[in-house]
Amino acid sequence: MKRVIAGVYIVLMENKISNRQKNNRIILMILLLLSGAATVTKIAVGFDIDEAYAVTMPYRLLQGDRLFKDMWEVHQTSSFLPYLFIALFVKLTKGTEGLVLFLRCAATGIHLFFSVLVYKTLRKEFESTTAGTAALLYYNFLPKWMMNFDFSMQQLWFMTASLLLLYEGTRRARKLWYFASGILLAAAVLAYPGMVLLYPAYLWVIRTAQREDHQEAPDRGNIEKMTQTGGMQKKNIFEKRIMGNCLSMTAGCAVMAVLFFAYVLSAVSVTELIKSIPMVFSDGSHSFSPGVKLGLYAGQWLEVLIQAGILLIPSAILAGIYGWLQNSMQGNRAERKAGCKADFFADFCMMVLFVSSGIVVIAELIGIKWGPFRLQVRYLILFVLAFVCAGRLRRSDDRKKTKKAQGILMFLLFPSVFMFAGILIASNVGPVSSASYLVLADMAFVLLYFEYTLTGQPAELKTEQDGKETPQKEDPGRSVQKVLQYSAVFLFLLSLIFCKGYYVRMTEYVPSGLSEPRLMLKNGAAKGIWVLEKDFERMEDNCDTIRKTVQSDEKYLFMGTEALNNLCATQKGACFVSPTTISTPAFNEQWTTYFERYPDKQPDVIFIAKNTVDNREKFFAQNPFGQWIASNYDIGHMQETEYLCILRKKS
Repeated sequence: MKRVIAGVYIVLMENKISNRQKNNRIILMILLLLSGAATVTKIAVGFDIDEAYAVTMPYRLLQGDRLFKDMWEVHQTSSFLPYLFIALFVKLTKGTEGLVLFLRCAATGIHLFFSVLVYKTLRKEFESTTAGTAALLYYNFLPKWMMNFDFSMQQLWFMTASLLLLYEGTRRARKLWYFASGILLAAAVLAYPGMVLLYPAYLWVIRTAQREDHQEAPDRGNIEKMTQTGGMQKKNIFEKRIMGNCLSMTAGCAVMAVLFFAYVLSAVSVTELIKSIPMVFSDGSHSFSPGVKLGLYAGQWLEVLIQAGILLIPSAILAGIYGWLQNSMQGNRAERKAGCKADFFADFCMMVLFVSSGIVVIAELIGIKWGPFRLQVRYLILFVLAFVCAGRLRRSDDRKKTKKAQGILMFLLFPSVFMFAGILIASNVGPVSSASYLVLADMAFVLLYFEYTLTGQPAELKTEQDGKETPQKEDPGRSVQKVLQYSAVFLFLLSLIFCKGYYVRMTEYVPSGLSEPRLMLKNGAAKGIWVLEKDFERMEDNCDTIRKTVQSDEKYLFMGTEALNNLCATQKGACFVSPTTISTPAFNEQWTTYFERYPDKQPDVIFIAKNTVDNREKFFAQNPFGQWIASNYDIGHMQETEYLCILRKKS
């Protein structure tokens, strides 16, 4: 009879687990639909100066500008991939009208492809709920909350691709995969030069992964046959294999480097290249002395500690209260021992997710102006918690969990440390603003959190006095805990969807949401994009003014933060000139040097944005480039519109 009861109970428990899995799938499907809606709004709504830079800079290759000679852009090595899509669009449409919309759609397609690839790879090792949640996180978590061919998106794509190939190389033991991984690692370096720090990290991953998988290598038997003379010879063969794989990856990097320098040196001599490199980094927005940089770092990390404390203290208090309630509901000590014991770390992680994600989701409902860049310290917190979680899993008695934790450490967390260091060294913003680059690291946290709290916990059996085993009833506290833990992760995912699809990226990270009224642009490269009313008037008027002023055979310079204005007259056959199209121009000696070094680049018409250079009299009298303009252009007959000042060369 007891066997029958036990069998019925097992079936009921399986149904309960099945219902939970079904509910999780329904929630994931809802989140998937919300992700689709967020994708539409991300493509159609909002535009800022950083995206204008990401579109304008690669267009320079299309008009014949050469890297390091004509282009003194800090991020110019990231221009190759967007150039291919811009060239395709211009060839098909014979202009740039609607270019931004096209690039956003193309970038979304690429990002969706990588998200599916991430899911398929994770599904080999994890449950469908875990893999699906991680893939949705990857899809909705954007490094700069911009869906375009910006260097940040390229860095994420190429790093993801190179790590996936590195992982496959380890599994399949084929040098070709390592070679391909090296090519894509080099592409990540071109997208964001600070990624060069990933190279030693990848070498470590190859070596460590090979050692971990040595016992499971498919041709281990062949090696043993070849090495019957002793263990030392076998070790030498194994070390040679590791060295061969490292060299294969390095060869991929080298091939990409050779192709890149061959392209650059086909247009510029070595001497010109050496002379230009210092000018590239004299743009003003990325020029800091080591002392200033260290001072900035100190202040920025102090800000991290303060913001983290604001989140962590209430999360710790709530975790303590929740743990006390768990233990109180268990009754006596014996029941607590047999039932759901409180795990402060698991509860703390859960509360961090609830508190931080809840604030993001309900901010506007409680009257707080919000934007996608708010509370980004939470990504840093999850990065740190991921290491703690991995450490705990590695000490687990469950061999499968230990192995998964080791894999996540090797292929996601360890490379993310070097990636983030590269970002901080090369960036002109701090760790909080850069925390949204931690896509793979926070995805690792979700994978580890699922493994630590929600998987591999079947109903335990208890032994009766007669020696027979019957399943214990699932503790009600544990059921509630599982629901809360799943809810915390799903709420975090929902908060990312909010950041992507409801909150709108704005210039200088100004808070903004979909609730604000917007108008759709009718002209220019951003045609079809919905922007705020005040931005609509300025962008439409500037584009119309530039098109009407510039003649088809003229060169023109736009001086302002909205670099997309450089493209307004290209449809007529005119050409824009500028040392850099960066969204934070300094108009320093770099600009004067550029036009003095290349007189053929001097513009026929200059457009000065009033919202960038507000005091023109002071600018022409004191600024180095302003003085150069005053010497060569007729400032006495300067024309003005509501938003622009227009200058022509002295006759």
